[in-house]
Amino acid sequence: MRWTYGLKRVGPSILILGVLLAGAGPLAAQESDGPPAPSFDAEVLAVVDRLFDGMRARDGDRVLAAFHPEARLVSTRIDDDGEPQVTFTQVADFAAAVGQGGDPWNEPYWDPMVQIDGALAQVWIFYRFYVGESFSHCGHNAIQMVKDAARGWEIVSLVDSRRTTDCDAPAG
Repeated sequence: MRWTYGLKRVGPSILILGVLLAGAGPLAAQESDGPPAPSFDAEVLAVVDRLFDGMRARDGDRVLAAFHPEARLVSTRIDDDGEPQVTFTQVADFAAAVGQGGDPWNEPYWDPMVQIDGALAQVWIFYRFYVGESFSHCGHNAIQMVKDAARGWEIVSLVDSRRTTDCDAPAG
C-alpha cells in the first residue's frame, strides 16, 4: 500500500526551471512578497504516523504518546434516521482499548492537507479503517496539533467522521 504525503514527483526539467527562477532577480523578489503559503511539515505527519503505527501494533502507550495530556477525541456519524451523532472519548480510554491486543487496527490514509502557523498545525486526511483484514468504516480525520518546546508536536484534538459508504480511496 502506498501512502501519500501531498508531495508530487517533479521531473528534471521542472527542477532545473526552479533553480533558474530562484536567481531571476525581480521575479524572485515579487514571489516572496505577501504572507507565506501553508507549508508541508514532515514532523507533523510523523505524529499521525506514530499514532497509526501504535494502533496497528496495538500499543496503547505509543498511541498515548502522540497526544497532549488535555487532548480530545470526537467521532461524528449520521445514523440510520439521517440524524447526526457525536461521541466524545477520553484519550486514555482509547489508548487502553488499543492496548487490549487482538487484531491490528489499521488506518491507512490519503491526500493529507497540512497547514501550519507557528506552533499550531492542522491535518485533514481521508482514511479507511480495518480491524485485521476486515473493513470497518471510512471518513475524514481533522487533527489539530500544537508544538511544545520540550515535547514537540502533539495532537490536541482529533475529530473523525465515520461512514460505511463512499469509501473508495481517492485517486492519485
